[in-house]
Amino acid sequence: MICIGDELLRGDTINTNATYIAQKLTEKGVRVARILVIGDDKIEIANTIKNSEERILILTGGLGPTPDDITREGVVIATGDELHINHEILNNMMKEYGLHHVQEIDEQMAVMAKLPSRAVPISNPVGVAPGFLVETAKQKIFVLPGVPSEMKAMMNDVLSYIEEGIVQDVRWINTSLPEPSMSGLLYDMITLFPNVSIGSYPHGSLVRIRLSSTNEEELGSAFDWLSSKLQLLEGTLGSADRVQKGDGKSEDWNARP
Repeated sequence: MICIGDELLRGDTINTNATYIAQKLTEKGVRVARILVIGDDKIEIANTIKNSEERILILTGGLGPTPDDITREGVVIATGDELHINHEILNNMMKEYGLHHVQEIDEQMAVMAKLPSRAVPISNPVGVAPGFLVETAKQKIFVLPGVPSEMKAMMNDVLSYIEEGIVQDVRWINTSLPEPSMSGLLYDMITLFPNVSIGSYPHGSLVRIRLSSTNEEELGSAFDWLSSKLQLLEGTLGSADRVQKGDGKSEDWNARP
């Protein structure tokens, strides 16, 4: 995934697009290998696409009518294509703005109707700038607007082009134990259950532990083993640990955060 925009690099805008897209791909069983944030620079956009090895790329941002919206140019440089006016999109824009003649569309607005010649448009039901798909010999490149509401409205179309992967089962454990006190158990678990992935995430007074696997039976065994070990460890440390954490109560081991 490549998120484009100087505003992201400056911290002016929170990159919620990356979170949303990653969640949707994970739900479809597609593993996200990398999430990159780059600026509004067509050469950098082109080089990032050229240097990518992933079979699916999703780009967001830079499809509007302003001078910093240059994602299209970066894509055509990367793929050796050219930009052309898509007349179907142009007609849709005219209807959107209540225009009757092409001459009424100014040059800046017309930019949004320009797509790579080999692109398949992806309609934007809540905005003006369409997205598009470009397929090369090695990958599918999806390009979407950076406005979150527009990107979300277009994701179902994007997902329809992507083959479903193997969806992992997920189980969560919440504990008030600090990470250092249970790190040995987590290492033991990945040795005993090699087909189960684990992640540990401090969250306020809790640590949330995520277990995932395509092997449902092994996942269940790992969940039961770790839950019981953590309960024993919490009992050994006693209430002092929970008082340090500030909540003074045990958590539901089966609670999903």
